[in-house]
Amino acid sequence: MSEDPDSPVRIVLAVDEDGEPFEGDAIIVENSDRIRIDGFTIEADDDGRFGSGVNIRGSQGSVNDVTIAEVDVLSATENAGISITAPGNDICIIESDISGSGLRAGDANGVFVSPSGVLRGLEFVNVRANLNTADGFAVSNSNNNTRDLKFLGVTANNNNHDGFDIGSGTPTLVNVTANTNGLGIAGQGRGIGSVVPIHIENAHVLDNEEAGIRILDGPSRLIAATIAGNGIRLGATVRWQILAEGGTLAIFNTIAVHSSGDSVRFRNGGTADCGPNIFNRP
Repeated sequence: MSEDPDSPVRIVLAVDEDGEPFEGDAIIVENSDRIRIDGFTIEADDDGRFGSGVNIRGSQGSVNDVTIAEVDVLSATENAGISITAPGNDICIIESDISGSGLRAGDANGVFVSPSGVLRGLEFVNVRANLNTADGFAVSNSNNNTRDLKFLGVTANNNNHDGFDIGSGTPTLVNVTANTNGLGIAGQGRGIGSVVPIHIENAHVLDNEEAGIRILDGPSRLIAATIAGNGIRLGATVRWQILAEGGTLAIFNTIAVHSSGDSVRFRNGGTADCGPNIFNRP
């Protein structure tokens, strides 16, 4: 531990006395209310690995008012860096770096959300989920259990699969970045993908392997975004900057350029409500 009282506590997960790697979760929050965890860095040593850095779990309604602040989960996790499977109310992740999940043990998301019951009020503020072997942020669509989902000032770059893969939660994304996701896996590598209506504002979505933004339901809104250079993988299944499939997508003050296909494509019942934008196809 550092002698500096302002430095984060560093948890280094190593092998046990028999030489076997630690395989559990570093921090578990279960059946708890009014919890704040602040100022940890979680990582493995050269031979170590671990399940999740933070695992928030519990039975119906059992986890409420939980804040995870300045907790960095770095590399070598076998599961998601942060896993949230508990129902409840008001979970907030703040100023944290959740990067490098699964680098030694196969596919793992930076953040994985799949509550077993209704979870109301899940917020990520200034969180980075980069360089993970699956999605940066993955929200399961199981029973649409996640409600009031917000990503504010969040980054999801250089993940093997999607930056954001959202299946639940009436999500709001503001001041987000999703760049350079996908490593040549067919159908993977979107900047932002959502199967539910979504509000996206002030987003930078650049140079992803597949579509920059793909939305499968509406009404959705895309405001003040820059979306460029996506669909770059040779043989990409979706080469458009913006793809809307189903429902109405309102697009305002958005730039979508440098496309290898159409800047905007509507199909399968998707319709447009467009204001002033710049779209370009070379």
